[in-house]
Amino acid sequence: MSHYLIDPRDPLVLRDGRASDTEMRTLPFPWPSTTTGCLRTLTGTSAKGRFELSTAEALRIPVAGPLLADEQGNLLPPSPADCLWNRPDDAPAGDETQVERRRLAPLDALPAGAAYGADGLNDLKLLAPTDNGGEMPKAKAASAPAFWRWSDFARWLQSRPTAMERCERSAFLAPLPVERRIHVKIDAETQTAEDGMLFSTQAVVFAHGKERFQLAVRCPDERLARKVPDNGVAVHVGGKRRLSFLRPATARWPDFGTVFPNGLEVGAGRIARIILLTPGLFEAGWRPSDAQLGGQLIAAAVGRPQVISGWGIVEKDPDDRSRGQFGPKAIRRMAPAGSVYWVRLPDGVDPNAWARARWFQGVCDTEQDRLDGFGLCVVGVE
Repeated sequence: MSHYLIDPRDPLVLRDGRASDTEMRTLPFPWPSTTTGCLRTLTGTSAKGRFELSTAEALRIPVAGPLLADEQGNLLPPSPADCLWNRPDDAPAGDETQVERRRLAPLDALPAGAAYGADGLNDLKLLAPTDNGGEMPKAKAASAPAFWRWSDFARWLQSRPTAMERCERSAFLAPLPVERRIHVKIDAETQTAEDGMLFSTQAVVFAHGKERFQLAVRCPDERLARKVPDNGVAVHVGGKRRLSFLRPATARWPDFGTVFPNGLEVGAGRIARIILLTPGLFEAGWRPSDAQLGGQLIAAAVGRPQVISGWGIVEKDPDDRSRGQFGPKAIRRMAPAGSVYWVRLPDGVDPNAWARARWFQGVCDTEQDRLDGFGLCVVGVE
């Protein structure tokens, strides 16, 4: 047993390390560090409530995810960054029920009269829709959905750039709702509210109307499997000790052979895509190393960086002061989930072996970031 579902009973408070004043903001979706910490805590906690693993042992527990899932456990991956969204020209004013989507792809050559230059980016190709001669559409931009259904996402991985598609917005998922609560400070002596001492908190609700959602995670550690009965176990996720239930998933994540029954076709150019399902941490910021990509990076579609920090609670090693961290962690920038990288595979590399080695695996530069669940990815055709 290695696949689990976290069912949040309460709205989750997901902080990002920023200081709060009168408003405690939340992230729109948990980062891998949140769910990884939850599973490692459960794994190492004894029946008496004591954490019995060493820091090194806990950090070696591999966790993948989280990914959004519906009530049946079907994955709902993040919206890929190589999809361009527009409003139809013939849509009535205020009507957002339909949207147009186009695939972005690397340009083999720049349009006539075009040129560009940027430090460190001259080795990469520009991206443009393939259905408009390399030009951006003149239609108004539409906001991208937050999540896709897996069936549609799998087709996106399998298909090469085609003409524009018109879609119903209801086929995709908007960002999860955020609940806001107003609180008041209570005087410890009088047990009454203090004048003017109001503050608010935010929390993510894992539901859209009648449809509820869960978090899908993967952890092959047998110690965790022994602690999670078939009917689940209560856990705390995120801040404020919000209650959730962790239970075994009845279905495994889609395997490579199901999505690509005939294998990955890379064509004469030997180009494939890597799409991040969780945020990626890389030594070069937004850019993975060619060693982890398994080929040469030729283009990328990466959204605005996300910033992660936190508070370390590991005491310094008296014999090695460089090990351990107690206090504020260094600020790091992440490539957001949904980022897309186009990779040219070296001659002689089997595309299917390359793809299977990265299917639902991490591509972060450091092993610890991969063990923590960052940089989880899938692959697709060019």
